[in-house]
Amino acid sequence: MTLPTWELEVADVTAVTPHLRRLELTGAELSDFAPEPGQDLMFAIPLASPLPSGGTTPRGTINRRFTIRHFDRGRARIVVDVAGHGDGPGVRWMHTAAPHDQIDAVGPRGKVTPDPEATWHLFAADDAGVPATLAMIEGLPAGRRAVAFLEVGSAADEQGWLIEPAAEVEVTWLHRGGEPTGRPDLLADALAGFELPTGIGHAYLSAEAGVVRVLRDQLTAAGLEPSRLSPKAYWVAGKANAPNGEPSREDR
Repeated sequence: MTLPTWELEVADVTAVTPHLRRLELTGAELSDFAPEPGQDLMFAIPLASPLPSGGTTPRGTINRRFTIRHFDRGRARIVVDVAGHGDGPGVRWMHTAAPHDQIDAVGPRGKVTPDPEATWHLFAADDAGVPATLAMIEGLPAGRRAVAFLEVGSAADEQGWLIEPAAEVEVTWLHRGGEPTGRPDLLADALAGFELPTGIGHAYLSAEAGVVRVLRDQLTAAGLEPSRLSPKAYWVAGKANAPNGEPSREDR
């Protein structure tokens, strides 16, 4: 299936937290844009080479995927939240993007969206997976229950004030402090203390690839059927993402 390409323009850029930037993008033809909660866009991030005399010169693009946090159809605005860990081309673009910048994106794409059959939902995510997690939480209908364990650097990186859910939601923010990203300890310990509810459940794991594998195995051992798990690796510690904007298949 060929996904549509959108010619977008940056309309606004704001700092949501010390390590999260929000970009609002608009385009001339967004009437058919219909994302599901948790889906993303693959952006053609411009690359540049430094010139000996100063400045830069364009040298192509590289694909990076960012979650669609909101879509405001009335204002034709796509809202994308980008976590600022690491020093890859996507992060550098996030820090330098400014109103009126032009960029192409493909999508919406991604198969991890809220399970309509589940009566309860469990989320575990690091900084990179928080935007998708919050988008999915807000996409849950009233009468459903959601529990989320979200790992961020510190209390300043929490985003609880941005959530407007219809479902019954309990969010626990886990702070790394000075510890590096990409370790499973905080999320694994939080899940170890969580008792799986009765009924039909679904768990969504959105983090570094090794962390996702640890959490997946932990929940499977606790009795959650593999079909009720949606593991998604957003990045790999020490490695750049593949040309499609996400970790290569062998790293997941």
